[in-house]
Amino acid sequence: AYVEVCMADWKRIEYEILRDNMDNCLSVVDLESLDPMGVHSQDSIMVIPSQTMTNEEMRTLRNVSFTIARHFNVVGAVNLQYAFHPKTREFQVISSSGGNLRTS
Repeated sequence: AYVEVCMADWKRIEYEILRDNMDNCLSVVDLESLDPMGVHSQDSIMVIPSQTMTNEEMRTLRNVSFTIARHFNVVGAVNLQYAFHPKTREFQVISSSGGNLRTS
């Protein structure tokens, strides 16, 4: 089933992760979009590091990013984009891509 959710009040947060074949994970960078959800990430103004996320929120998304990289046995780089609701702390993966990172 396909479900649509209004994400007008959500933030877009992006993590760039590296994982090696020994299962070491590194968060290269986290980025936060200054534009509202709906603006394509390539057209969005991004800030490094995230400016409005708490340490706990950033740690949660970083750990989820590591879990995703491990689950899919990524060796190399992966970019993960999340929609994050600041009041409920709910998040959704909205995009992932491997290979070259935006910031490298």
